[in-house]
Amino acid sequence: MKRTTLDAAVQRLNILTHSPVTPWTSQELPDGSTRFTSNVGHWHLDFAYGQQQLARMHNTAGGVETFGGFGTKREILARVLAMIDGFRLAQEVAQ
Repeated sequence: MKRTTLDAAVQRLNILTHSPVTPWTSQELPDGSTRFTSNVGHWHLDFAYGQQQLARMHNTAGGVETFGGFGTKREILARVLAMIDGFRLAQEVAQ
């Protein structure tokens, strides 16, 4: 499986949940330097130990919360697609 498939699913999750689609916002300071602030709520992939996990920005300092722990690309894709299905079902029920 290509990583682009997994990335596209995570991007769909961001759009579906009205979360920011970019992880960071940059702001140029008066002294010419740049400050980066994390976009709270942004869903993204976190990589370590040769695997990945689904994470969401939790605060403006870059802290994250994770969902389900590390897994293979296929396992993470299944989790993301299940979350997307769950959000869509909740939207249908709410209408």
